[in-house]
Amino acid sequence: MHRSPDTLTNSRHARALNAHQPWTPANRRAVPHALTRPAIRLEAQANQANRAAPYSRAIFAALAEGKQPNVFVYAGPRAWERATARHRPALGLYATLLPKDVAPEDLRWPPAPTPLVIAEGVPRRDAVRLGAALIASGCVAALVVYEGELLTFRASRDVQGD
Repeated sequence: MHRSPDTLTNSRHARALNAHQPWTPANRRAVPHALTRPAIRLEAQANQANRAAPYSRAIFAALAEGKQPNVFVYAGPRAWERATARHRPALGLYATLLPKDVAPEDLRWPPAPTPLVIAEGVPRRDAVRLGAALIASGCVAALVVYEGELLTFRASRDVQGD
């Protein structure tokens, strides 16, 4: 069976992401290729949405305090359940989600450095739109785990100004 280089295998890489652990130096070592592989590059355009993503108030507050929070973003049928279980700001655990029947572009996402998106049970197109919306909200990069595949999104820094 052929696997693409971005497909997660049953290895320490997959376990680090699937365990929903905080993004720690140990996890960074477990997934060293995550930000070095070819990425979907997007021109960062400002997100004009007024409605904040659920649970994002605590993430915006942490960013305003100068913290670099580890943020999980959930999408799919169990998104509310999973985000509610993970979101514990007092412990440094942050989560937000894409509610059902809401377009990712219609929400204001916190500009966390590199959020990890767990997209289960959603069309691939919606997972890609969510990654793009995170970049538009100011994230430097976004890692999207979709159907066992790792999609990496990065803001394009090659855009020349007038």
